[in-house]
Amino acid sequence: MTASSARHRLRIVVPAVLLVMEGDFERAIDAFAPHYPGNLDNPGVRLAYGQALALGGRVDEALQIFDALARD
Repeated sequence: MTASSARHRLRIVVPAVLLVMEGDFERAIDAFAPHYPGNLDNPGVRLAYGQALALGGRVDEALQIFDALARD
């Protein structure tokens, strides 16, 4: 991963993680959702998105992510 690519991923993830920390789970999910498919190789993004889903009450979707992480 290049430095530019790493910075781009941080610009995507950090705002969504901050929304989770603030308890604004729906906005966090909305922030993660468009970027999640392009970051399947990043377990941190996958875990954070799964946590946002779980905390936002979308447990079935979160469990799918957590199960996939456990298999990888």
